[in-house]
Amino acid sequence: MSANKIISALFISFFLFYLIGVISDPTFHSLINRFLINKKTDEISVTNAIKYYNKAYTDFYTSDGVKASLHNFPAVTQIRHFIFRDIGFLQSLDRILIYDKADMKVISVKFPDRLSAEAIVFEEWNYQYQKRPDRIPVSALKGLGQGFKYFLRYENGQWIIYK
Repeated sequence: MSANKIISALFISFFLFYLIGVISDPTFHSLINRFLINKKTDEISVTNAIKYYNKAYTDFYTSDGVKASLHNFPAVTQIRHFIFRDIGFLQSLDRILIYDKADMKVISVKFPDRLSAEAIVFEEWNYQYQKRPDRIPVSALKGLGQGFKYFLRYENGQWIIYK
């Protein structure tokens, strides 16, 4: 068998393997794409997902629950429900929680497999409670510095936080 025939057979085999995988499992295409992306690109994408998560998180609280950026919020439904339950609780007390992320340092990003990531991040936040109708402060401005561990998975072409 000539080298061209071997290469052609390998290409056809790979193509059929890919085609069967895409047809039988919708996540197969994402998995193949994950192998084609390098680790540094993934680390940047994971960091950007966490940054956007924190920005939207801040916006949800500061806006008193306006859901303008909810459709792009990189988190699973359970996390979304938790946030809006919390905002509802604050609304029942006639309060708004104003968050402001002062700083974020990524300590590490690990990939247990190609479709999941774990990120350890140190974040510094400022926050204050205000009255809903007039936004008069009801607490002093406080600061918080804490480490967080984010668990992400790759779905539909993006990293989303699931824990």
